[in-house]
Amino acid sequence: MIQASSNHSDPDHIRASEWIERGGEDPSCVILGIPYSRLSISGARCDLLPYAVRKALASFSTFDGTADLSEMQVVDRGDLDIPGGNAEDVLAGIEEAVRSVGSPAVFLGGDNSITSAAVMGAIGEGAGVITLDAHHDLRNYARDGYTNGSPMRVLLDRGVKGRDIWQIGIAPFANAKTYSDFARSSGINVVTVEDARAIGPRACVAQALDALSGCEAVYVDFDIDVVDRALVPAAPAALPGGLHPKDLIQIARLCGSNPLVRCIDIVEVDPMRDVVDSTVRLAAMVLLSFLSGLRSRGPIVDG
Repeated sequence: MIQASSNHSDPDHIRASEWIERGGEDPSCVILGIPYSRLSISGARCDLLPYAVRKALASFSTFDGTADLSEMQVVDRGDLDIPGGNAEDVLAGIEEAVRSVGSPAVFLGGDNSITSAAVMGAIGEGAGVITLDAHHDLRNYARDGYTNGSPMRVLLDRGVKGRDIWQIGIAPFANAKTYSDFARSSGINVVTVEDARAIGPRACVAQALDALSGCEAVYVDFDIDVVDRALVPAAPAALPGGLHPKDLIQIARLCGSNPLVRCIDIVEVDPMRDVVDSTVRLAAMVLLSFLSGLRSRGPIVDG
């Protein structure tokens, strides 16, 4: 039996990991790891995701089927050094670090608590937010403390308008009625997973992007637990009946192609719980699909 070498090299096959490692002086996108998961309600090790995604990129090429991503430049700025201390100080530090990153950018979490800090650092209160998530993330942090279940409430309190937040993929039996009522009374646009499936998840996001055209810029949060649990074993809070991985891949490409989208994050994956790297590779595919869409924009102007 002939065994393939793990160090096999093909000069015609550019690995996505090698391409990103090259960097460049005039990048079209920046990648930043934010390995913070101390606020995870489930205690998940989502802080391990940035390393896992970078490793998984060695399993992908740079050719998306029609174009070669290696013709654009992407810079990986590594991971933020997350200090100890209370959650409020850590999130403030993440916000400040993101403010200097520039855009477009992809943030590799981390749990979902990083989203509020990244939105405020990257865009501010004029942001439009699309969150692909099974959960409302509107827990009362003023009463119970910051968690990965509170970022959307934080954004409302920081001045982001409810009408400028779209929550797509909200699952049954995943949220308290209190938070569902609060989402609607705050003007948040709620699209259940059933409605998203009926309309088409990509069509839902296209509709949201059109509705957010008056915002300063749009931030898209890819919480992987929006996908059916059977297909993402490393997403601790995923439930049966969620979206399909292909939906996230199509949405990521759509978001990359839209000039209004300034940043995305990919969060809520614990690589230690994965099976045959299926969830981590989906996270890597979302990253590459966003970059594929970004390439189709043409020249990137930093907003």
